[in-house]
Amino acid sequence: MEELIGHITSNPNKIKVLEVLNKKSSDVKALSKATRIPPKMLERIIKELKADGVIEEKNGQLRITEKGFKAITSLRGVRM
Repeated sequence: MEELIGHITSNPNKIKVLEVLNKKSSDVKALSKATRIPPKMLERIIKELKADGVIEEKNGQLRITEKGFKAITSLRGVRM
């Protein structure tokens, strides 16, 4: 989990994406608007987070996985 946390915290935009998806599923367009991350940059971040297994896409909707939920919970513990 420490390696995963390190990979997520290496880019603050990854944290933004996880925090938004932790609240509700979203498509790429809405996620880009909510996080204020340009779509092209967001695509790369999504690809990395999918590879890490912290988000998944189903029927065009991105959502956080159980692994992602545990990671974001761990991050909150570290930042507080």
